[in-house]
Amino acid sequence: MFGLVLQPTLAFVGVTTFERALRNGVEDVALAGRITRIRQFYFDAAPQVAPVPAAAQPGHPGGHRRPGRGV
Repeated sequence: MFGLVLQPTLAFVGVTTFERALRNGVEDVALAGRITRIRQFYFDAAPQVAPVPAAAQPGHPGGHRRPGRGV
């Protein structure tokens, strides 16, 4: 009797959790695309601003920042 109640409950919770995680992943990809478009607009509007400053590039003498960390 306990298994007949517990199994469907756990299956329902598992399926709904997976569905919500999948939906969040799809939303994250869409939002990342929007953020990229906004950043590209600002780089196009102000061409003097480079996406990565020269001092932050790897191999540059003043490059103390780790690559891929913040802009």
